[in-house]
Amino acid sequence: MLTRRTNCRLCGSLDLQLSVKLPLTTIADHYRERGAKQMSLYPLDLYRCDDCGHIQLLDILPPEVLFDAGFTYMPSKNPALIEHFKMYADFVLRHLPDGRSKVCVDIGSNDGLFLQILEERLGSEVLGIDPAHAPAEYAKSQGVETWEEFFSADTVDRIRKRFKTVDVVSANNVFAHNDDLLGFAKNVASLMHNGSVFSFEFSYLVDVVEKGLIGTVFHEHVSTHSLLSLIPFLNRCGLELIDIKRIDTQGGAAIGFAKLISANAEVSDVVTQLVAYEREIGLDSDKAINKFRDRIDVDRATVAALLKPLAGKVIAGFGAARSANLLIDFFGLGHYLNFVVDDSPQKCGKWLNMFDVPILPTSSLTEKSPELVICLAWIHTEKITDRIKQMLNENVRVLQLYPEIKLV
Repeated sequence: MLTRRTNCRLCGSLDLQLSVKLPLTTIADHYRERGAKQMSLYPLDLYRCDDCGHIQLLDILPPEVLFDAGFTYMPSKNPALIEHFKMYADFVLRHLPDGRSKVCVDIGSNDGLFLQILEERLGSEVLGIDPAHAPAEYAKSQGVETWEEFFSADTVDRIRKRFKTVDVVSANNVFAHNDDLLGFAKNVASLMHNGSVFSFEFSYLVDVVEKGLIGTVFHEHVSTHSLLSLIPFLNRCGLELIDIKRIDTQGGAAIGFAKLISANAEVSDVVTQLVAYEREIGLDSDKAINKFRDRIDVDRATVAALLKPLAGKVIAGFGAARSANLLIDFFGLGHYLNFVVDDSPQKCGKWLNMFDVPILPTSSLTEKSPELVICLAWIHTEKITDRIKQMLNENVRVLQLYPEIKLV
């Protein structure tokens, strides 16, 4: 089931170096039923291409495994992401010739949230492409036409038959999911005309290395992009990166906007400035990724030192988040946790894969009164910390893993 890539996903080079060794880990958002056998663990090691600098996973799981029935992530449940996609839609509008769009296709459309907003803002006809059953079914229930499949050349052919032209192609936090990124980008370009825009949100390598964002590493995130490696790759696919918007989603990300090279579109100064900054911080060598590796090693030692005196206490984790499996394994939290709480009914009643630790409703915090709560849903650290203090009392300790390791 696991395949091993031997060349760079962007430039094809064979000159790949192991940069960050991470523990074997359960697939994100996958938790076992009580009494079920343990699920398999898979590598998450990060490699750097010495030719183009691209950071990537080489151990690849099939998409049908990553996005099976266990994949239940849906942005419509998150108020912050609703506001985020409204902002995002406004940026898309600015990159359209007349500020309007007739047809929008979202690849990896999940539960259809972004398409609903585009339909409302732009009056567009919309189509979602997503292989994950639960999110796709929810999208359809909300009136968003969704094809439950992986994006492919066959998908492109059927889209062309359905629509004369496509004005917006989007791929939000899925541009990093595709092992065959060359084929993916060429298929995107084949849907576009000179007035079209391709928008894609991705975990930005600058933020990952500067902030030590270990929680952004997932098995489905096979690529972590920098502009230094991304721009020449897009050019080879007939696309030009014309603008980029840095955002604080997922701890630090970016939205890229590309047009066909044949459109001769003006390139924003922001792109040029960020390329220069990437060189300044060492993304054109192994300097930056080595600094990231050293930082997370220090973070791991800090967590171990903080937890050691608390062994034997009642300790809870807050949030069976997508990053929880890696955080638990990397920081060695599984042997300390008595239980994890989560707001999702789909996750409650399940267990951590490698430990006899149940996932319980959030109300269990008040019933069990833990002495320490570890914030696993690190993206929402401040809000969760406030919530814990309100539910229990100001004296309960909370271990925050982001933006810095500390007990509060």
